[in-house]
Formats: sequence, C-alpha cells, structure tokens
Amino acid sequence: MAPMGLQAQSSCDITLPWSENFDSYTTNGGTAFPTCWTRFSPFQLNNTTTRPNFYVFSYGTHGTVMNFNGSGSSSTPSGVMRIATPRIPAQLNHLALSFEVSGDGLMIYAATDTANTSTFALIGTFSGPSMSSWSSYELHTDTIAGIPSDTGYIVFAAAYGNSSYSTARLDNLTVTAINACERPSSVTVELVGVTTASLSWP
Repeated sequence: MAPMGLQAQSSCDITLPWSENFDSYTTNGGTAFPTCWTRFSPFQLNNTTTRPNFYVFSYGTHGTVMNFNGSGSSSTPSGVMRIATPRIPAQLNHLALSFEVSGDGLMIYAATDTANTSTFALIGTFSGPSMSSWSSYELHTDTIAGIPSDTGYIVFAAAYGNSSYSTARLDNLTVTAINACERPSSVTVELVGVTTASLSWP
C-alpha cells in the first residue's frame, strides 16, 4: 500500500496508437527517469549528466526531447547508449512508426526483450541535417525483413562509428498497429463509371 499522499504506479501498459513527445519530462541531468522506459549502460558526460536523458531543447518549439550525446565505437544495440520503450502490445512486424530526429544519427531496433542482443532486429538508421533542424520519418515494419512477429519493444541507440563523437535527438514518436492482412500489389482500375469502378490485382 502506498503511503498517504503518494500514488503507486500499477502498470506500464500502453495502448495503440501511442504517442510520446516527452514534454512531461523535465530532467536535463537524467538522474530522474520514468520507470516504464528502460535505459541501459547510460553514458556519463562531464561527470554530471547521464545520457540518454530528457533534454529541454532550446531551438524552435520542440520542448523536451530524448537526448543521446557522447562518444564510443559501438554500432550495435549493445552499445553504451540505448533506451527501450514500454512493451508494445502488438506484433512488432506490423507497426507503423513516425518520429522526428535531429543530429548525427539514431539507430532503431525491434526487440522481443531488452537483455539478449540476438533478439534485436535493425529497423534503420535515421539522421537529421543538423542539431537545430529536424527530419520527419514514417515507416511500416511489415516491409522490413527480420522483424519479430511477437510483442516486444522499440529500442533506440546512438549511431556511433569509429569512436567518433555522436549526438542525436528524438521527438514526437507515434506507434500504431497496422492490419496484418497481406496487401495487394499491382492494382489496376477497370470499368470506371460515373459512380463505380472495378479494381483487380494478382
């Protein structure tokens, strides 16, 4: 039972569609962190700030963003800076993702758990043009080979390379479940009338 005046968090469950703009988080130092997000091997910078963290972005109208900042040589999800969402209540290979990225690069994975790197399937590496500008991305995981057909997590990791310095920020994440039915291809339209049309596909 929670003490008087405090409310215990009972669940990290989310429902789809699910959006997160991080504006409810205000920590720059990263010492406080939502328990429903799982941060692994946080990278310590300048002895005070732990990455990844939630960073109040000072350019434009983005507010608080997810912040990855540091240096390292790993380009795998077992690298020094990665974070996993709460469990996604849908098959990972039938999700639609939209998000914004700025900076050097952010690697995104689908994982059935967050401990065993063999379960990580790379969705892609996404970068923005600069730290003050943002790129918007949308993708469907059912078009990507190797994504697990199970529930699990979306994992974000800083895109390192050759021990270089890397900075990336994430904002306005949306995750939506999409229909698992096979989509038709090579659709043709025939017999177009005033109020009707006939579509066919292989």
